[in-house]
Amino acid sequence: MPAHLLLVFFVAGLLHCQEPASPTPTPEQLLQQKLAQPFLQRATWTLDWDVARQRAAADGKLILGYFTTAGY
Repeated sequence: MPAHLLLVFFVAGLLHCQEPASPTPTPEQLLQQKLAQPFLQRATWTLDWDVARQRAAADGKLILGYFTTAGY
């Protein structure tokens, strides 16, 4: 068998074995996934610091800051 045919079969085999790359989620998609989790649905959350301060002052409550990394 000619060498160039072996090379073609080798490359075709490599391409066939590779799994399709899954797209990397954007930070906005990761945020929406996080906000959809059940434990976050039990409260009214805001991403605006000034709004959080106003709500806390009006309700006489403390502010809970939830910080997380999204894997980036």
